[in-house]
Amino acid sequence: MTPFPALCNGDLDGGGWIVIQKRFDGSINFNRSWTEFRNGFGQLHGEFFIGLDKLHHITNTQPYELYIQVEEFMGEAGFASYDNFKIGNEASQYKLESLGDFRGTLSNQMMFGMKQKFTTYDHQNDQTRYIDCDPEWFGAWWHKDCNGP
Repeated sequence: MTPFPALCNGDLDGGGWIVIQKRFDGSINFNRSWTEFRNGFGQLHGEFFIGLDKLHHITNTQPYELYIQVEEFMGEAGFASYDNFKIGNEASQYKLESLGDFRGTLSNQMMFGMKQKFTTYDHQNDQTRYIDCDPEWFGAWWHKDCNGP
């Protein structure tokens, strides 16, 4: 893969984090196509998603920890961390292959996405036959069904 720029966070939980998604003001619509999620979109110093191809490359070079930080509009914050995050390639439809052990103050919602393929509005991979989970959850993700992300 060709080298690419990445945003790093040196302040969060000991530093050394590659930021793969950043949302903070709603300026970017995250209800995007498969192609856009594959390639990535937005700007590194604004709202963005790094891209599934890049994320696959990153998580398949060595073990990586996933750290999810959430802050509500009222200022309350929480986090979820997984010590062995790995996704498959496009041929696997970017299946969520591994999470590892969980720690955090948020609930363990990512476990519902384990072994699931990535879903976008134009590439439905969730296991719900008659309901499109993507609009329900306001964006693409590793949805198993509409009961959890």
